[in-house]
Amino acid sequence: MENVRMSYWAGPAVNKLLSPQELSTALNISIETVYAWTSQKRIPYIKMGRLVRFNADEVNKWLERQRVAPGE
Repeated sequence: MENVRMSYWAGPAVNKLLSPQELSTALNISIETVYAWTSQKRIPYIKMGRLVRFNADEVNKWLERQRVAPGE
């Protein structure tokens, strides 16, 4: 997942925001799992009105924290 710079934005680079469907595809999990994790607050997300989006960098960091080392 890559960073996206919006040309009209004067502030810092805006990271790619993924829809639930895009996240589902990227992680190879069902859309139902994405919504379940969101409702359980297990995965970081952004709520914009009625829309739910996922910051790609935050999801990657979250995935790293989910890693289980061998022998644990």
